[in-house]
Amino acid sequence: MPVYQSQSAFLMNASNKYGFVELLAHHLKENGLTVLQVKDDADTLIVHTALNIDMSDVYMVSEVTQLRSG
Repeated sequence: MPVYQSQSAFLMNASNKYGFVELLAHHLKENGLTVLQVKDDADTLIVHTALNIDMSDVYMVSEVTQLRSG
């Protein structure tokens, strides 16, 4: 496995990115958190989820933006 000097270089490799997301999702689920993933554009999932759950303790993380409600 190559050694990367930066986070962006590491995540530009699709295999690295997939593995990291899977590892993170696994640990979040193990700690009782709900994880929702989509392959493409997440806008529809974000809106659908926002309309159907209590948003007081929701964290949304994406490549573009990190938001916290509440």
